[in-house]
Parts: sequence; structure tokens; C-alpha cells
Amino acid sequence: KDIDFLIIGPERFPTFDENGKNIIYHKMSETEICERISKLGIDFKFDHYKLCDARPMYGKIFSDLLSFYDFWGFGDLDVLYGNITKQITKEMFEKFDAIATGSWDVVSGPLSFFRNSDKINNLYKKIDKKLFEDKVHHGVDEEIFANVIKKENINYDFSCKEHKRPVWWKSDGNLYKGRHKSNSVLF
Repeated sequence: KDIDFLIIGPERFPTFDENGKNIIYHKMSETEICERISKLGIDFKFDHYKLCDARPMYGKIFSDLLSFYDFWGFGDLDVLYGNITKQITKEMFEKFDAIATGSWDVVSGPLSFFRNSDKINNLYKKIDKKLFEDKVHHGVDEEIFANVIKKENINYDFSCKEHKRPVWWKSDGNLYKGRHKSNSVLF
């Protein structure tokens, strides 16, 4: 078990694989999430898509749940992940403070990781508070957060672009492009 998935929300989602011991559910209402954000002095208006704008704050608002981890991150729930540590190696986690898997040089919604440190967990303060407080989704979690990371000279790698289509899901916990096990992909 190299990576845990902490899923926070009002309901417990079903586990489809009895081997999913690295999937941890933490029941939390939308109101509770907004209360955590308000403790940072931000009047957040909850909307499921707007919650993506709050992602740069996750290290801070969920710090009590993340205290045992070296990294925290976020990913999309509508993605099949392969063997993550085969694509994002231990050496990468040692070298970089921010790792993203998208197609551009930005933080990626499908899967991104951040070192669990005060410096990283407070980067949200460098983002205009208005972007968190209005009801419009601004994509703060991607390009805006990436620009803050770059400006603050955080050691990052936003180039892990191993997602390819079509992919086949194999029972060994890996994703492969086509039918050949030599073509392992991230998502």
C-alpha cells in the first residue's frame, strides 16, 4: 500500500474491490467543509464543481486528516488509476514538492500530489481571496495554483503525461495501452 485515497463527502461510496484497503472514507457534510474553509477567513459558497477551486486549500482544511502523510493530493473520481507508483516513482516524490499528471504545464485535476508542508499548505494565501468566495468556478486548482507554485519557486514536475487512450484494465491493478503489458499507463 503506497498511496491511500481519502474520499471526503456526505456519503460513503461503495468499494468495488475487496482489496481496496487504501480507500478511506471520511463522512463530512457540505456545511462542515464550508465551516473548515471559513476558519481560514474565506466565505466559501459550496457547489460541487466550485469545490475544485478549494483544492489548493486541502492541505490546510484537512490537516487533521493528513497529519500522517508526507504528501496530499487530489484526483477526479471518474478516472481509473493504474499503478501510480510505477509512473510517479519514489525518486520523484523525494525530489519534487508538487507533481501533476496533466497534458499542460499546470496542476492537473485528474491527479496531483503536494508535499505536506507548511509552505505548500499555505500557498492558497497567495491566491486572490475573491476567486474562492464568489460562486463562479475559476479553475483555481489548475492554472492559477500552478502559477503560484512557479512564482514561489516550489520544486515541481507537471510533466507526467502518461494517460493515453484506449486503455485496458487488467486484474493485476495496472492499466495498459492496448493488450500488451509492456505499455503501462497512469490513467
